Amino acid sequence: MQNILIGGAWPYANGSLHIGHIAALLPGDVLARYYRLRGDRVFYVSGSDCHGTPITIRAQQEGKSPAEISERYHAEFCAAFEKLGFSYDLYTKTSDPHHIAFVQSFHRKMYESPYIEERSVQQVYCPRCRKALADRLIVGKCPSCGSETRDTDFSWREFAERNNSELVGAWGNFVNRTLAFITKYLDGRIPQGSPDPAIQAQLQAAFPAVGRK
Repeated sequence: MQNILIGGAWPYANGSLHIGHIAALLPGDVLARYYRLRGDRVFYVSGSDCHGTPITIRAQQEGKSPAEISERYHAEFCAAFEKLGFSYDLYTKTSDPHHIAFVQSFHRKMYESPYIEERSVQQVYCPRCRKALADRLIVGKCPSCGSETRDTDFSWREFAERNNSELVGAWGNFVNRTLAFITKYLDGRIPQGSPDPAIQAQLQAAFPAVGRK
């Protein structure tokens, strides 16, 4: 008997579930049922993400607190998963006291380890709100380069700044996973292949458009 841990994605509790959520979560339920039938010990877990900017924005739009919004949709998610027959062993939420205690303990240990370091990064600050603003809260033009502040429409300078700060960590994680996959499943060798012409054409067409105004 094996111990099998299956972690499903945690949907944001800021709106009702749609078919995309179910399509992404259903494979985890299929795997859980498969390993249970094999006689393995399965832990199939997930939960509602009750923190973050999307919930704050919905709360401001409806004149409610973030907790009211997240609790409403968490209850709706639980009812939906029950009706659909999902076989979670545990479906919880990030605002659950046990979850909060575990995350705080985990991050405290990481912070005290040699694997975490402190860094200073530039952020947009609203003096009226007295808080740093997430990207999706910023609307208008950049005072430095004049570009529109949208996630899919940014200048080369903005790309360079992000690449030198937050994207470096994501890239390093991607490279590490790629190397681990090649080592484990391909004997450390990248197989020969040729790119899909359609995808290659799309990429070549996209490159000149980055940062264009």
